Amino acid sequence: MTRAELEIPFPSRVHPQIARVLKEHAEWMKRMGLTRGGNIPSGYDERGVDIVPFMFPDMPYEGVLYATHMMGIMVFTDDYCAYGEKELQRVNGFVEQFLGRMQEPVGHRHESEDPLLRAWDDNWSRVAENMSKAWRTRALKHWRLFIAAFAKENSMRQQGVLPKLETYFGLRREAVGALPFSDLIESGYGFELSLEVMEHPVMQCMIDAFCDVMIMINDAHSLQIEIETGEVNNMAKILMHEHGYSKDDAIAELQRVCRERCNAFIHLDGEIRKELGVLDLSGQTWKNIDTYIGNLRSMMRGHYDWSLGASRYDPKTFAMPQDFLEISRETASIAAK
Repeated sequence: MTRAELEIPFPSRVHPQIARVLKEHAEWMKRMGLTRGGNIPSGYDERGVDIVPFMFPDMPYEGVLYATHMMGIMVFTDDYCAYGEKELQRVNGFVEQFLGRMQEPVGHRHESEDPLLRAWDDNWSRVAENMSKAWRTRALKHWRLFIAAFAKENSMRQQGVLPKLETYFGLRREAVGALPFSDLIESGYGFELSLEVMEHPVMQCMIDAFCDVMIMINDAHSLQIEIETGEVNNMAKILMHEHGYSKDDAIAELQRVCRERCNAFIHLDGEIRKELGVLDLSGQTWKNIDTYIGNLRSMMRGHYDWSLGASRYDPKTFAMPQDFLEISRETASIAAK
């Protein structure tokens, strides 16, 4: 299948320990009970978990491993919610239970009988162990928005309602998963950026541009599947429906806007030192800012490189393997009780 080409002007790299990461992740999945008969469900790696070493090619090993565990949890959650669109009540119940686990303090909760929630508790305690309450509050806010978006988008699918283009990116920034995974940059490298840095208007504009590029990479590569399945959350589909674009013209416009948002990110990167200079930041803080922004670049390029070969976006292999679907349903059904 031919994939839409996008201009993502950042270097292509992958974590040198990708094989070790995926092997150790599979062992963790078994310990959490996210298996059938002790075996990882067929097609699991291709659902998206192997994207993480592409997005974080320089991150210390433990950080990229824990990020991979988070992606594994999200793969199960995303696919259950998408495939459970005709079971809206059960999906909403699952989302409500999941949101209930995302509370302070870290650890000391009763152990859930649901493997997904047990996996979340286990991995979140590791990710957040050495992070401040301010960081945990920010990160959990992003995770809650992300999980809540599953129920919102499921409802939109069921109603067949396409969002308006003018509000689309605002809605999808919460749902695409870029924000909670970008928070893992700080925990993965063992630093924190202050609220005044993260909420500075220039940094916020950079993060918005980064999220928008992540959204458009997904939309470009999933378009054919989402046309066939009736998915409503896709920029190109909205252009076709709302503005009467042909498929080719919609893809061309998506490519143009993606290029524009990449250029905006690069321009803001060039302005960041001047704009944040008034904050009198330490040399170490500037190094941490450079690491954070460098990883946003890697996330965009890694997402794109992974998407070019991902079977998740191939209509011929898109159907979820039965054992994966059954495990997703079983775990989410337990949580929804």
